[in-house]
Amino acid sequence: MIPKGWHLSTFGQVTTVGSGQVDPTQAPYSDMTHVGPENIESGTGRIIEPKRCKELGLISGKYEFDENAIVYSKIRPHLNKVCYPKFKGVCSADAYPIWSHEGTLTAEYLMLFMLSPYFEKRAVACSMRTGMPKINREDLQGIPIWFPSLKEQQRITSILAAWDDAIVTTGKLLANNRKQKRALMQKLLFGEKSHVGPESNWKHVKIEQIAERIQRQSGGTEHPILMISSGSGFVRQDEKYSRFMAGKSLDGYVLLKQGEFAYNKGNSKLYEFGCVFPLETYHEGLVPHVYVCFKLNASCNPAFFKFLFEADYLHDQLGALVNTGVRNNGLLNIKPVDFMNVRVPLPPLDEQTSIATVLEAASLEIKLRKEALDALKVQRRALMQQLLTGKRRASFPATVEAEAVVL
Repeated sequence: MIPKGWHLSTFGQVTTVGSGQVDPTQAPYSDMTHVGPENIESGTGRIIEPKRCKELGLISGKYEFDENAIVYSKIRPHLNKVCYPKFKGVCSADAYPIWSHEGTLTAEYLMLFMLSPYFEKRAVACSMRTGMPKINREDLQGIPIWFPSLKEQQRITSILAAWDDAIVTTGKLLANNRKQKRALMQKLLFGEKSHVGPESNWKHVKIEQIAERIQRQSGGTEHPILMISSGSGFVRQDEKYSRFMAGKSLDGYVLLKQGEFAYNKGNSKLYEFGCVFPLETYHEGLVPHVYVCFKLNASCNPAFFKFLFEADYLHDQLGALVNTGVRNNGLLNIKPVDFMNVRVPLPPLDEQTSIATVLEAASLEIKLRKEALDALKVQRRALMQQLLTGKRRASFPATVEAEAVVL
């Protein structure tokens, strides 16, 4: 049901989709900024590091857009890549420049509508008709769109802009928290005391000297099947891949217990030569036999070593062990015995604890800030859904409503 006072139309009746391509090798287009699908952040409208055509060496035809155009990626519409550049430029032939009709729709409201779950679902449904997920011009123009008066559109965009400002500010604070933690890790884990020399009371020992390798099996009992994600540590395998494993496929899996560590020798963007994480969120779990699992002895504070491994302290040593690169399965050719022979610093136990306490506090700040940012995003998305469907009317003056939202 369309809210009272709102209008129902189709996308093609209230917008103009650009046509006619230009040559990016010719002036003035060669000096214009290019926006392609790769430059648009999914679901947010944020533009990421665009460059001029001649910097990119572009030669194929592009669409020109101006300060009033929305740019929408027509390929893989489930990624929902739409932005409002507010400058003159050219966009990829895999995108559409779109203009709202003056006096009917504001560009800001149009972008919000295109970022909505409703528009995304309709675009995805249209794209399923082709082999490559892509929405064509005719299907795009046929999508129904509803909108209030221009004044209410402006109020809606002002309200959501206040939430966007809060999200950006919180995101910057989160980035600063992470930067501060990295600086602390560099100082506390890689500082002067971490090096071998007369000024340091830190020992440097092989992992095998302070840890026992774990190779225990499940014994037939059921346990969650876990794997290591380089970005988040241990995750359930079935949640990551929607796949369950049972029976003989679990032969050779290692039963890891809470507080024990595992080295995943798969390379990733975050950890070039593999990563090490402790099991914290599960009491027990089964991990692939290719992981090198170990338990630290009483001379070690597990939290200290968690941060040491998180900081990629072993990078250079592990890199020196790789002699044939990456196998077809993505695993590095590092033998368990070689991993257990890499060296780590071993400060006095009380110093390990002090360092871990500082870094745990920094980690908690990041966790709380991330939770606040996630909550803002969820609330903003729910509010946008209500405002764009008229379930919640933007009846206050824009400035008053925006201030109320921030509070």
